Amino acid sequence: MQPMIRTFVLTDLKCLMCGATAGSIERERGSSTPCVAVERAGSVRSIVAWETSGLRCQRCGGSVYVDQVEIVDRRTEPLEWEDEGPRRGRPPKWLVEQRRRKRDREPSSER
Repeated sequence: MQPMIRTFVLTDLKCLMCGATAGSIERERGSSTPCVAVERAGSVRSIVAWETSGLRCQRCGGSVYVDQVEIVDRRTEPLEWEDEGPRRGRPPKWLVEQRRRKRDREPSSER
């Protein structure tokens, strides 16, 4: 299977009044949806892009601005446990169960 590469635009939000980092915004580049992910104080939520003008600093309530913009490529490779050769030791229980279910689904003529 081919790895999937997705490009994201990441921005930092800074406060105009106190200079504190107020959070960050993340959006997939080329996405047709107007939603962005906003991370503030460790929690992530999704909002519509035009609602970002209403964001305020959680520390002092001041306006925020975009300080730094980064374009990041994220590579995701699908994991295929069955493609790997045998490994040492006892296989995990979930893998034994998965193999058992797969074996039970196969036609009985092959056994």
